[in-house]
Amino acid sequence: MKSLAEIAVQIMAIFALMFTGIVVAVLWFTHISSKADNKKELEKKKIEVMDRHFDEMVTVECPYCGATYPSNITRCPTCGANIRKLVVRKA
Repeated sequence: MKSLAEIAVQIMAIFALMFTGIVVAVLWFTHISSKADNKKELEKKKIEVMDRHFDEMVTVECPYCGATYPSNITRCPTCGANIRKLVVRKA
């Protein structure tokens, strides 16, 4: 028959394995979730850069005076008109 010391060692070994498994699962989950956060952040930065380049490429032509101005200005700087007609610059 097994002694009490052997049974105690086996019980402690089982708890040690369970604790190790829980720690590994928690570390894996935190790694995966931080990786997903980094992906979202990179995607957000990518969209911001694309928006900046789009604003640089697009100008607005005033239908009244024909002046062109950047797309981030809401009114024509020459005549003050608010109606827009988009013109894409060809590179």
